Amino acid sequence: MPAAEIPPASPSAPPAGTVPPEGIFRRVLRALTPGTRDHKGPPKQTLPEAVPPVLATPDLSAYRRRAAELLERLCRSRGADAGNRFAELGFLMVQLQALLEDLRSIGAPATEVEPLDKLLAELSLRSTRTPPSEETLDRLWRQAEQTLQSFSQGVGEQPTSASPRREQFWK
Repeated sequence: MPAAEIPPASPSAPPAGTVPPEGIFRRVLRALTPGTRDHKGPPKQTLPEAVPPVLATPDLSAYRRRAAELLERLCRSRGADAGNRFAELGFLMVQLQALLEDLRSIGAPATEVEPLDKLLAELSLRSTRTPPSEETLDRLWRQAEQTLQSFSQGVGEQPTSASPRREQFWK
């Protein structure tokens, strides 16, 4: 049986090692694919980068209620002896740490978090097995009451509008 002969290459075929010209299918596919570049023209325009949305201040009402509950617990223990008050400040320290973690997780403004953070740092410095002096305990107690009251009432809150309304504009 004779061996099959390979026909010679047609004169219209591109020489070996060269890139064949693009067919209509490739041009249509390239035109439909975003971000690709046409070999004969400038790069296709892409959409501009999206501007990140302006985030609104998170609702802190639930966190303010938690702080108010901690304040109520402190107020109920105000007349207790030094040992019980020291234990209450230890409980407050644990609850305050959880509150701060929750506030940070929702992106609460720094003006809201900083006073609570300072109180936690002060309580952490005094957390030893032996109660501090009566004066130090009173000072920490007052600081805790003031800080919790300020936060629960929203004293450190930032204004909600970006700029105050000008009254003369509306006249």
